[in-house]
Amino acid sequence: MARKNNRQVTGTTATLTTDRSESEGFPAEARVSHESSSTPSPPPIAQQRGTATMVAAKPRSQLAKAPNVEPAEYVPSRPVVRIGLDLGTNTTVIEAPASDDPEAATGLTIIPTVVGYPKKEIFDGLLGTNNQTLYGEQAITNKLHVDLVWPLQTGVVNELEAAQNFLCFVRSQIDAEHKKEVWAVVGMPANADPESRRLLRRATSEAFERVIFVPEPFLAALGLRDEARRGEEGYVDPTANSLFVDIGAGTTDLCKVQGYFPGDEDQLSMPIAGNDVDRALTEKVSRMHPDLQVPAVRITRIKEENSFVGTPIRRAMVTLPVNGKPQRFDFTNPLGQACELLVPPIIQAISELVSRCDVDSVEGLLKNIIITGGGSQVTGLCEFIQDQLEASGFATPRARKVHNYKRLVAQGAIKIAMRAKDDQWVISLGGPS
Repeated sequence: MARKNNRQVTGTTATLTTDRSESEGFPAEARVSHESSSTPSPPPIAQQRGTATMVAAKPRSQLAKAPNVEPAEYVPSRPVVRIGLDLGTNTTVIEAPASDDPEAATGLTIIPTVVGYPKKEIFDGLLGTNNQTLYGEQAITNKLHVDLVWPLQTGVVNELEAAQNFLCFVRSQIDAEHKKEVWAVVGMPANADPESRRLLRRATSEAFERVIFVPEPFLAALGLRDEARRGEEGYVDPTANSLFVDIGAGTTDLCKVQGYFPGDEDQLSMPIAGNDVDRALTEKVSRMHPDLQVPAVRITRIKEENSFVGTPIRRAMVTLPVNGKPQRFDFTNPLGQACELLVPPIIQAISELVSRCDVDSVEGLLKNIIITGGGSQVTGLCEFIQDQLEASGFATPRARKVHNYKRLVAQGAIKIAMRAKDDQWVISLGGPS
């Protein structure tokens, strides 16, 4: 039997009623009704089980022209493009229709989440007309001439203006001339607190007309689900009973997904992730080779190309310049030690989440541990986690990684975006506060 939950969203306050539908994996029905703006602010998203936050936004230049109508009455004046967006600390992934046909296949765009502001002292025109701000790979390529700013830290907005600029750039990749409305389903970090949600609302308000926020682990599960195999004998639906371990750049998020939007008791978030591996590797290399200066971007790439836990299958040999001359270095030991820092907190968090589970669901959950995020590509990690869980007393745990991990959250988001009814999207009448 479906369980219903109410969610209140501040600003232009609305109540969202969702159906926990195990067969669909996201709200099958929703109604939006306006209430007084004096309605008390809701508790943090993680405290309200089975819910998604729906917030709408308009670019600042259009806010004065926003129609003063109820959401249910709103009729878009321009064609609508619905997208799925995974706004990550290091990488942003966009799933958008490849054409104006709503049934068309979606295309994938991956952009490093970084903004490059031109340095004041560079020559005019060096970075194009008026030395414009650069984004993504262009910013990294021109790092000598720009100040790099990463808008997110530990999965949440850290530099609001940079985040707004970056998301406007994202929108320009879909609709550069603003001839369409862009509605975005955006992944919300696990356990995002009220301030983090407020900043994300403000950041998206500069770029999109309507926005739905959904917990990232649920989107990952929905993105992983093979719709063609639903109902097939022997197929394990990842939205039914699974444990997701998402190792990102800023945080490692764990969440049990059991057919409804996860709540506080279903998830844990830890500030130990890929960036911590980078820092640990940098410190270890600096102690071994005091004269060697390795840029942060290069450290990240070395990690991504050579990372492992347990017994290495090959040496991590790296060529780097010292005083302008290339030299070979063996980073195997410091890299393995840095990567293994991820494992103890993950084992502890899995143990904690399993202790919160219904007894009858534990066996199936432990056999469906899904490791995702950039950290999932660390060689030997799944086997290492399994061994550590067995050593801790858990019976027959099974962990697997996802090869298309970069697009999972965005794929889940586009599924919701394409199926959500118009009245499930809340329109902003003045921009979020």
